Amino acid sequence: MTIGMQFNGNRRSKFLFISPYISDKSSGGGIVSKSNLSSLSKINHQTVVLSLNKNLINKKFINLKPPSNKFITAVYNFFCISGRLTISSIYKSCLIFYRLKPSLVFLDSSSLGILALIFKLINPKIRIVSFFHNIEYDFQMSKASQEGYLYLVSAAADFINEKLAIKYCNDIVMLTKEDSIRSGELYNRQASFLLPVAIEDSLISTANKQSNLEKELNVIFVGSNFYANRAAVEFIIKELAPALFRINRDIKFKIIGKSLVDEKISLNIPPNVHILGFVEEILPHYKSSFVFIAPIFFGSGMKVKVAEALMNQLPVIGTPLAFHGYINDDENFPHLITALTVNDFVDSILYAAENQEVLTSSARKDFINRFTSDSSFKKMSQIIYGKIL
Repeated sequence: MTIGMQFNGNRRSKFLFISPYISDKSSGGGIVSKSNLSSLSKINHQTVVLSLNKNLINKKFINLKPPSNKFITAVYNFFCISGRLTISSIYKSCLIFYRLKPSLVFLDSSSLGILALIFKLINPKIRIVSFFHNIEYDFQMSKASQEGYLYLVSAAADFINEKLAIKYCNDIVMLTKEDSIRSGELYNRQASFLLPVAIEDSLISTANKQSNLEKELNVIFVGSNFYANRAAVEFIIKELAPALFRINRDIKFKIIGKSLVDEKISLNIPPNVHILGFVEEILPHYKSSFVFIAPIFFGSGMKVKVAEALMNQLPVIGTPLAFHGYINDDENFPHLITALTVNDFVDSILYAAENQEVLTSSARKDFINRFTSDSSFKKMSQIIYGKIL
């Protein structure tokens, strides 16, 4: 029996939720954090939130100010402090923990392992749950290979903090089985529970809105300004779009996201690629597209953009990495089409264009079954109390 199944905390006692991402406006990490908090708050309305973010979006959250710039962040990383923590925020967290006396602490990042150590020193009986958004050590190592070896300092800090989380947290929660296996390789402990990405179903609330864009044969990619997304866009512009243009000139690519294209690449945009950058309303662009592509070759964790595409009734063509957490070996998911090479993507796009109705229906059903906030709440209640509340 897992520790989670043995937990008999008083539901009237308070939970403490600490997150570096909860106030992020549009990142995948922010979306997942909000889902985690929403589920915890339904379980216990007395959940106290500590946010490690400059942009506090909820006045009910307690703001633990993160480092003011990248240099100070690097200095803290050098001393093995990560997860946007500072000496001041560590002290404030401990003070709140001591005064609040929560029955459960939910650390919404594996980079907060140092807090697990300190909280256990203050109260050895406290139950601590650590949520791994990905294997941060692998994430930082991948980032170092793409953006500079200064990120090796961040990787070392995250490695130590993940080791602390593994050692001192009662339960480890991860998004994917791939991350769980990797954790076993690195830290000799796999996940206690898997909790896949879940998002609010915004399609219901916008169902009556009409698209301002004419329905066309559009392939869509959406991403934040992140090195793996920039690499994906470069792949689309330099390789995929020209290859598809030689076969079918009617299918167009839409690329949505701020600062995804650098100046050199922007000088050679193929005629079948539309760079839209930041858009105020993304729903019309989903509606005017027939498939979402995710040529993700770097990073770890579970890609929120895939769940968003499924919510918007779009099948997804992606690399195996893009589908971590989405594909199970014992189930068939026709709307999740794996591709690795340029030819794979071209063939899959043409296939999706010919089978839109079937794939659209399958994508939406999969989202409803596995990735809604309701499914997240059920899994979270099983983690906390060993049963669905």
